[in-house]
Amino acid sequence: KGLTRPLMGLLEDLDDRVRVAALEACRSAPDEDLIPATIPLLADSIVAAEAAETLAEYGPEVLDHLGPYMDLSQMEGAFAGAHRVPPIVAEIGDPDGLPLLLSAIGIPDLRLRHEAVRAYCSLIGSTGSLKTHLADLRQVAAREIDAARTRRRILGEVRSFPATEILCDALQGESGSHLENAFTLLDVLTPAVDMKAVHLSLNSEESRSNALEILDNVLEGDLKTNLLGLLESREEAAPATEDIAARISGILRDETSEWVVAGALMAAAANGMMDSRESILDCTSHQSPFVRETALFALDKLEQTDILPETCARLSEDPDPGVRRLARELSQTP
Repeated sequence: KGLTRPLMGLLEDLDDRVRVAALEACRSAPDEDLIPATIPLLADSIVAAEAAETLAEYGPEVLDHLGPYMDLSQMEGAFAGAHRVPPIVAEIGDPDGLPLLLSAIGIPDLRLRHEAVRAYCSLIGSTGSLKTHLADLRQVAAREIDAARTRRRILGEVRSFPATEILCDALQGESGSHLENAFTLLDVLTPAVDMKAVHLSLNSEESRSNALEILDNVLEGDLKTNLLGLLESREEAAPATEDIAARISGILRDETSEWVVAGALMAAAANGMMDSRESILDCTSHQSPFVRETALFALDKLEQTDILPETCARLSEDPDPGVRRLARELSQTP
């Protein structure tokens, strides 16, 4: 008693050893008033593991505090440790954490989404109440399969265009992440089959046909149809008459993934897409600093001298140091 205020200060100390010792003190006698001061340390890579262990010690009381931080993760600079929240919820093991994880699975951030899927499946397994969650599991698995299919479709449309290597890598990686999430969920839905092993088997030509046969025998309904359709389909290249500028502009306008948008910006710059300048300019206000920096780079490569000085002046005061640095360098260009 009486140490809550001093501990709050010690949790913000500049010395790593002090912060670790303060977290140890919090674990020895958890005080709910210290939860708001502990959660931000999940974004501190040096003490994040100790902070996660401490928050798990608080038990179910911490759940109401964690949800808003995952929501804030979608706002730039608000909270960078959101992907560490789902494992804490799973470690606490309280079924009240399931809605929190289910909500997190819908957040676009792929790292957070991946951790939320794993934690959700782990918590369902520990509660032993699979039957009551079957509908949610199927719905989320279907959503991940659909997301993987969408990424693969766009990949087929842009792969034949020049200078789209970064964009294609982003789409390929995201498609694979969504597919892995789907198999993690299917592993819980079909406890008699090791779906994670089936997923790995798809990467081998020797075992792929056997893996597809297992899926055909085990899955049912739309899940079976959609997953096998995805796995057995071939990428369709865009027609030779396809307008690359229109396709890239559509990605810049409609996409939410920072890596896909950044890849599209690089393609726009490399292909001299002057018609995309308004979409590129809009990206200089994107919530991701990586996208803002890439958009500024694209405007420079496209030699948009009429809007570049004003944009550089605005971004020279950007919160991100990388964006500020590039804006100031371009401002000094003769």
